[in-house]
Amino acid sequence: MSNLTLQSVPAAFVEDVRVTLGLEVHADDHMRGLYATDASIYQVPPLAIVMPEQTAQIPDLLRLCSKHGVPVLPRGGGTSLAGQCVNTALVIDVSSRCHGLQEHDATARTCEVEPGMTIDDLNDRLRPTGQFFAPDPSTARQANIGGCIGNNAAGVHSVLYGRTSESVLAIDACLADGRRVRLGPGAAKDNDGVAHELTLAVVDVVRRHQQLIRDRFPKTMRRSSGYQLDLILDQLEACNWDTDQVNLAPLLCGSEGTLAFTLGAQLQLQQVPKYKGLAVLSFQSIEQAIDAVEPILSLNPAGVELLDDLIMDLARGNKETAAYVQVLPDSSAKAVLFVEFFADDKATINTRLDELSALLPQIPLARFTDSSSMVAAWKLRKAG
Repeated sequence: MSNLTLQSVPAAFVEDVRVTLGLEVHADDHMRGLYATDASIYQVPPLAIVMPEQTAQIPDLLRLCSKHGVPVLPRGGGTSLAGQCVNTALVIDVSSRCHGLQEHDATARTCEVEPGMTIDDLNDRLRPTGQFFAPDPSTARQANIGGCIGNNAAGVHSVLYGRTSESVLAIDACLADGRRVRLGPGAAKDNDGVAHELTLAVVDVVRRHQQLIRDRFPKTMRRSSGYQLDLILDQLEACNWDTDQVNLAPLLCGSEGTLAFTLGAQLQLQQVPKYKGLAVLSFQSIEQAIDAVEPILSLNPAGVELLDDLIMDLARGNKETAAYVQVLPDSSAKAVLFVEFFADDKATINTRLDELSALLPQIPLARFTDSSSMVAAWKLRKAG
């Protein structure tokens, strides 16, 4: 049981970690200051920081945390916008060493990765194969796969590919007591007592509250936080409540590390589209841009992203990003929509862009179909 009143890590814990795992527990003011912030407005110094050399050390580390009552905070790239990466706890940072690509099956379009691998690093490794991992938050260069699972990251192309939970097939996880478990399709019947135990417990919760789950869970496309019991209910109804068919991996997506520590994941990959086309539309208000989204979705875009007036004003006031604003069809815009299309041929891309222009004839629109100009246009969104 964690002691939430701890002001520092016990000396006995530090010694246990050093002797048992050969790892240093960083509790000096400098390191605690570095880890006191993420991409949010919050500043909370952790109790200490440990950087495992390999994921195999994490179960023993968690056992020691449980033994000494030390609360735990998993951390990846630190890109969270709501303070998820800061707390009065022991930060376990997987970003520096636990970032391997362990396996890639090009035929099945899957890969196995460690939690500290970033999205862009993974896709850089996969580029020669013509495959990629689809979730693409604006911080993809820094965002770790483990953090994407914890926050159920989405991104521009979630209208086509969904969130992280739609791209995660299985998760290797570790519970607070150090027990390891593989959560994937049919894990409850694969001679894994831990997976079986967890599955039965989750199914019991879902069974008792199924009507409430159906009535109260939001129906939005990009819901990213909370325990996705509705997805578990979907699975159960689809397999006639056969618990052996349940995959608990989606439950960890969006749980922000509160259910288990992600040690690795099997990911579903996508084929890189043959052709892309990007439209950037300028609006005079955020409300006008929002009103345009629903009709735009009728054209089946691959991606839609909104930049609001706050981001636009900040971009204009920044020496570097001010240049990116010039790609807009109206640089005085208060809101911008990026709309991207994928297709197997260039003619379809041009047709979709023409249809978009005809759909919103009064809205200034810039179109980009070559890779270099699209990269330049996307820089404004990345900077946001």
